[in-house]
Amino acid sequence: MKHRFVLVDVFADRPLAGNPLAVFPAAQSIPEELLQAVAREMDHAATAFLLPSLLPGALFRLRIFSGEREIAFAGHPALGAHFVHATENRIPLPEPVTRVAHEGKEGLSQVEISSENGQIGMLRLRQRRPAIGPRLAEEEIGRVARALGLEEEDLQATNQPVKVASTGLPCLIVPVATLDRLGPVTATSGTSRSRTTRPSCMPLRRRPGTRARPPTRGRSTRSALPRSRAREPLPVPSPRTSWRTPRSP
Repeated sequence: MKHRFVLVDVFADRPLAGNPLAVFPAAQSIPEELLQAVAREMDHAATAFLLPSLLPGALFRLRIFSGEREIAFAGHPALGAHFVHATENRIPLPEPVTRVAHEGKEGLSQVEISSENGQIGMLRLRQRRPAIGPRLAEEEIGRVARALGLEEEDLQATNQPVKVASTGLPCLIVPVATLDRLGPVTATSGTSRSRTTRPSCMPLRRRPGTRARPPTRGRSTRSALPRSRAREPLPVPSPRTSWRTPRSP
């Protein structure tokens, strides 16, 4: 069975940049047990699956998967998903701002779509208020430092707490004393260790047997914009983003 997907560049000022995202706009045809395998095959930081929602006020139900697990919330998949949904379904976009929502793991998430002359200009995600966890104890800080391949002093010298913070997706915030010390950081998981000197970014690529539409540039500070036909960038501030849709011959 074939399943159509859209490749999106989010938070980018040119094609093949920013945060790559695969969006499946009609994921109800994909068996539940295949969602994780499909996300792993996409090989991006996240893959978005759009499903019908019965929740009042929601345009769709959004499920987000990394290559390893399902994620309750993430910003760039939500924005990319709303752009694809609005574009493909040609939903009415009253100017200047249309407020929409999707169903996620924790209920409704709100998104604002700014438009002009029927064209999407920017998407803004309304995130939850930050939830800040307690300061980690000294023995826990030592374990964090060792897991990163650092000395405990590299963390303690900042006089800043190591904490978990979340607006939907919990993240451990680890202050490091200097940029020089951050450079050679390695992340240890179990018995393996991998170098993490910079965030990984998987390039978009066209799979055999697919064609990509000619690119164009769009505009946004937090969105993805269409590349359905070649044209000059819209006269708005950068950064801009773009997308492409593979389709069968």
